[in-house]
Amino acid sequence: MPLIPLLARLSGAAVLARLCFTLSGALVCFVPGAFAQTALTLDLDNLNPLQANRGLAPLSDHWAGVDQQQIALSWQLANYYASSRTTEEMSWVDGETHRLDLVWQYGLAEHWQLGIKLPLFKHGAGFLDRFIFNFHETTSLPQAGRKSAQNDRYLVAYENPQGELFYRDRPHTGIGDLRADLTRRDATASGWRYLGLSLELPTGDGDKLTGNEAVDVSLGSLFTANTRLAGQNLDYWLGGGLSLHLDAKSHIGASPVPVSFSGRAGLSLPLPHHWDLRAQTDIASPTYNSGAKITGFTQWQLHLAGVYHVSKQQRWSLGLSEDLLSKSSPDITFHLRIEIDTGLTGDR
Repeated sequence: MPLIPLLARLSGAAVLARLCFTLSGALVCFVPGAFAQTALTLDLDNLNPLQANRGLAPLSDHWAGVDQQQIALSWQLANYYASSRTTEEMSWVDGETHRLDLVWQYGLAEHWQLGIKLPLFKHGAGFLDRFIFNFHETTSLPQAGRKSAQNDRYLVAYENPQGELFYRDRPHTGIGDLRADLTRRDATASGWRYLGLSLELPTGDGDKLTGNEAVDVSLGSLFTANTRLAGQNLDYWLGGGLSLHLDAKSHIGASPVPVSFSGRAGLSLPLPHHWDLRAQTDIASPTYNSGAKITGFTQWQLHLAGVYHVSKQQRWSLGLSEDLLSKSSPDITFHLRIEIDTGLTGDR
């Protein structure tokens, strides 16, 4: 498990690394000898600092079971460089963001589950710029302005049509918005149906880009199923939902939208030696009423991950995400999730 402390030291986020290392070790010690269902969805976020801090619909199949708990630790590292200008607006993002999520879920009854998620953010300059530049050069991918950009710099800026400027060039670390989910699960002919209601509270700081200082209420529905393709088992999932942003404020100066829509679809292929290969795409409507791509365009990302079943109680997920629509999402995001079951649940 030295990967997390090593990466964090290189990026100046040693506090996050030590926390991740300590908590994951504590979780392993806490686990008894039973296990829960293996979830399929990759619960990831768009870490564009100008669009990330709002609650979206709960589209997850992570499930603990009756009177049982599931605990997870999720870490994401995003690198972004983009600028966007219209005749009235200007926006700019350059830097890296770490997001560490502490997740707890508890089975209230056969069909009902309560979940709580607390994120921790670190926005700063990072260290991946040179690596991404060289990778783009090697693969002939577009640099999107990186050739003339300063490496390992943190700058987030937005200027609205009234000429008001939001400008941040110093690192920020802080707690994000606390989220609570209530989920119902029912069996279908080929899998499961999930209906989730979430409430996200303004515990973050909008000025530091760790929260939106609004109450977000979201409703989402997700379907999972299993089929056989060319003699191979294949799991897939599809979901969507909407979010209401009550009394949403804008610290950057753009006008926030009151309603957001989001969707998710994915596939999971079992591999030998306790591995699964997963691919998922997430899409979400814009955060702001803005003509600039970074702040006002649809967000669309592709996630790829390998899931290793360490034991019946513990799973590790490691992968990366790419933007399918440029500028509204980070160029690349790396993610790691450690999931621990603390009790026996039903079949899947």
